[in-house]
This record gives sequence, C-alpha cells and structure tokens, in this order.
Amino acid sequence: MKKENRVKSHQDFQKVIANKKSFANSSFVMYYATSEYDHPRFGISSSKKLGKAITRNLIRRQVRSMIDEIQKSLSIKAYDIVLIVRKTFIESDYLTNRTNLEKLLIKIKEDNR
Repeated sequence: MKKENRVKSHQDFQKVIANKKSFANSSFVMYYATSEYDHPRFGISSSKKLGKAITRNLIRRQVRSMIDEIQKSLSIKAYDIVLIVRKTFIESDYLTNRTNLEKLLIKIKEDNR
C-alpha cells in the first residue's frame, strides 16, 4: 500500500474514531469517516497486547497486503478507515482474517448506498 493511501497522523486517527461509525467482527474493529481525498486511506492499529514489536509489524504488513488484494476487487469510495486488530487475529489463519476484513469493507459499501 502506498504511503499516500495511509492514515498516519494521530489527529487523523482521532478524527475517524470520533466520528463513531464502526463495524466489528472477531478479527477487527473498523472505524470509518468520509475523507477529503479522492481515494480511500487506511490506518492500522495493533496494540502491545498482540505481542512485541516484531509481531505487531508482521501483523500490520499482513493487513496491508490484505487491503491491497481486496481493493482490486472492491471499489471503495473516499473514506478514511482505521482498523484495530484484535487478539484473535493471531489465532486465525490468513484466509480467515482476509475474509473477515473483506466482509467489513463490504458493510461500508452497503451502509452508504
């Protein structure tokens, strides 16, 4: 995922979470808000409860890879999306986590039709 497609600053994270539009499942909690950009931006949060820095970085790389795969099939409008990774993410396999993420992104599309 390109850096221009990421929510990076603390203020942007807080703005999206303060919007209070969210969906959740066993692997993720997803907050979203409309964006002033013409493309979707994603922010990924993984807490220290998931493991040490190496583990958290691996998780974020996997989630970014999932987003790249899913974005090719879904056309997501201009949203800022913050994904909070839950502890069950570690216990599940890649395909299950990818399916869970895809279901959440589909819910955004259905919610805003």
